[in-house]
Amino acid sequence: MYMRSFVLFVCVLLGAMAQAWAQGGNAELYDAAVPADSGFVRVLNASRQPVMVTLSGKRQPQRVAAMQFGGYRYTQPGHYRLEVEGASIELDIRANMATTVLYHQGQLQGLDDQLVLDLKRAQLNFYNLAMSALSLKTSGGKSEVIAAVAPKTNGHRMVNELKMGFEAFDGDAAVGQFEAQLLRKGRSYSFAVIEDEQGKNSISHVSFVDKAE
Repeated sequence: MYMRSFVLFVCVLLGAMAQAWAQGGNAELYDAAVPADSGFVRVLNASRQPVMVTLSGKRQPQRVAAMQFGGYRYTQPGHYRLEVEGASIELDIRANMATTVLYHQGQLQGLDDQLVLDLKRAQLNFYNLAMSALSLKTSGGKSEVIAAVAPKTNGHRMVNELKMGFEAFDGDAAVGQFEAQLLRKGRSYSFAVIEDEQGKNSISHVSFVDKAE
């Protein structure tokens, strides 16, 4: 069962994309004509191998690199089946909503995302795939940005445009580091800590829409 927590309007992604296009010139990423009342879904591949993701209703599979987020795929609301390397999950994709599906230790789990229409600030999304609760703080642990997030859940926060690095903390112990980057207003940034038998890994990602049909 996936955790339903936050609402997303389609104009969120469209507005954020338009803002990012104007700021960064990345037109090739943002010129998709997304139909009104679409739903969005992406995969966080928490394995150490690239995976192929198929979504019913889409002709083309999506390749997601090891320890990376895939791009959001958009589709009309309805019931869909998403498959990753033999594992599958049934999804009720709703209009104006977004879901991140975790592929972790051969299992799939869906989490609702929060993306807020606010072109004056940047959005941070933090995903915890470790075995204990983690918080996201500024580098050095001076300020808490997102309070403790339980394992296999996510947290969110809006921030002003700035260049900042972050660290993940388990209590007072730093367990993951994210390099400083310019967080542009109107954009959505995702950070994750992934734990497996080889240890913890920290990844960051700038959200985008995959135009493939």
